[in-house]
Amino acid sequence: MTERKAKPEEPKQVTHLPVSGPVLAKAPDAAVSLARANKDRLISLRDELYRESMTVMNHAMRFGDIDPQYAQQKELDPAFAKMARDLGDEDAQKAYRLAQYACLPGADAPVGLKLAAVVAVGIMKANAQEKGGTHVLNVSKVVLSADALPAFEEREVEHE
Repeated sequence: MTERKAKPEEPKQVTHLPVSGPVLAKAPDAAVSLARANKDRLISLRDELYRESMTVMNHAMRFGDIDPQYAQQKELDPAFAKMARDLGDEDAQKAYRLAQYACLPGADAPVGLKLAAVVAVGIMKANAQEKGGTHVLNVSKVVLSADALPAFEEREVEHE
């Protein structure tokens, strides 16, 4: 008997792919799109508020540059002239006014300076938390010694 060797089967070539119709990408759900748009808008507002707060703080931090003797005549103050060159006249007036407010005692300073600082710090903390920064945990430990506790007089009570 002679044995025949089987020929290895050749792979079939595909000359065309079956088409079942046009393939459409699924559009994002309307609620998801709206939520994304709202989130983007909130982020934009947060960033704008942060920039404004930091601008107020940067102008207030120029308090060391101004001379208190020119409080009523800022045009004579060389610091105002420098601010006008760097920032333009309108922004220089604003920056000089904020620097003057920063020279005032805390009780007399406008609440806007404090508000700008609180807003800027709050946004910085929120950004750090959002990016997975350390989580702030406020913990207080109270230790009471026996000396701090009041000593009460002991009395015996008779029961009837």
